[in-house]
Amino acid sequence: MPLRRLEARHPTTGALWASETKSLVERGAILPFVSNYLLPTIFSSDPTDVAMTWAEDVRSPLSDQENRNLARVAQYYGVEVNSVRRARVEYHSVIKGYLLALAKEDPAVDTEYVDSLVLDPDRLQANSFSEIARNLGYPKFADPTRNPLRLLAELPLPMYVTTSHHSFLQVALAQTGSKRPETEIFYWDDSQQSIPSIFEREPDYRPSVERPLVYHLFGVDTYPESLVLSEDDYVSILMRLSELKREVKVSEYGRGGPGIAKYDLPSDIKTALSGSGLLLLGYNIDDWDFRVLFRWLVRYIGPSREGRSAPDAFCMQVRPRSAGQGEQDRHIEEYLENYFEQKRFSVYWGDPEACVYDLWSRWKRT
Repeated sequence: MPLRRLEARHPTTGALWASETKSLVERGAILPFVSNYLLPTIFSSDPTDVAMTWAEDVRSPLSDQENRNLARVAQYYGVEVNSVRRARVEYHSVIKGYLLALAKEDPAVDTEYVDSLVLDPDRLQANSFSEIARNLGYPKFADPTRNPLRLLAELPLPMYVTTSHHSFLQVALAQTGSKRPETEIFYWDDSQQSIPSIFEREPDYRPSVERPLVYHLFGVDTYPESLVLSEDDYVSILMRLSELKREVKVSEYGRGGPGIAKYDLPSDIKTALSGSGLLLLGYNIDDWDFRVLFRWLVRYIGPSREGRSAPDAFCMQVRPRSAGQGEQDRHIEEYLENYFEQKRFSVYWGDPEACVYDLWSRWKRT
C-alpha cells in the first residue's frame, strides 16, 4: 500500500536539483544508483565483520587490516582454491550462515524456519541470501516509512541501477502493490551466459513505472557466479564496462538478446546515462564498488552528456564525522566538493535516508 505520511528524520545540508526535482521524478528522468548500505542494517554490525568472519573460516594468513577488506579476502580464497566460482559460492554461504546465526538470537523471527535451514544443508543451499532475509523480515524498520528503499519504490521511476548483490529493492517495489519489478544483470563474464535475461524472454520489454527494471551491475545472489567480489573481479568488470559503446542501438533481438548483444547495457539505461539525473546513494569513497562505478561513470557519461541539457549528476556522500575536528572536517568537505565538481558531480551532505526522504518529499511537495 502507498505510504501516507513521512517525517524527516535527519536534517540535511544538501539540495537535490532544487525546483527541478518534482518535474524530473514525474518524467522518470532520475536514475538512482543504490549501494549495499543496508547490509549493516541487517547484520547490526560493521560490514567488515563479514569479511573477518570469512577470513577466519578460510584461515586467511593475511594481516588483520587486509582481512577486513572483503575484496582482498575473496582474492586470497579464489587463488587458494584455484576457483573464482567456488569463492563466490563460498562467500554466499558464509553470509547466509552469518544471517542465520544472528536470526537465532532475534526473538521476533520464526525460529522453526531458521532451524529448518540449519538442519537441511540442501535447502539452505537452494535459497539465496535475499530469499532468506525476506522470509525473516529483514531489513527491519520499526516504522516502514523509515525504509529508504520503500521511498525509492514509491517514486514513478522506470529504472534503478544497483551495485548490491541482493534483491531488497525488488521486494520494496513489489510491496507497493502496483509494481512488478524485473531483474537483469550486467553480463560481464562468459560464465554468466546461461543466466536468463528478461530481454531474451521478452524482446519487446521496455522498463516502465508499472514494470520497472532493477539492473544489478555487480551481480545478484540468485546467481552466485555473477557476483563481483574479488579484486580481480573489480578490475575485470571495470575493463568490461570501459569497452562499452555509448551509442544507443537496438539489436535484432530487441533490447538485449543472445550472443554479444547480451553483454551490452540495455539501450534504456544508456539513454538515461546520457540525459537523466544520476543519484549515487550510500557509497563510501574508499570501497571498491564506488571506486569502480565512479571511474566508469566519469569516463562514460562525460562525452555522452556533452551538448545535452541533462540535469546535474549527484554523488551522495556521508558527512565526515571526527569529534573535535571541525576545521579538518571542513577541509575534507571542500576537497570532496572540488573533486566531484571537476567530474561533473555535486555532493549532497547527509545520510542516505535523509537524501531519499528529501527526494521523496520534493516530489510530493511536502
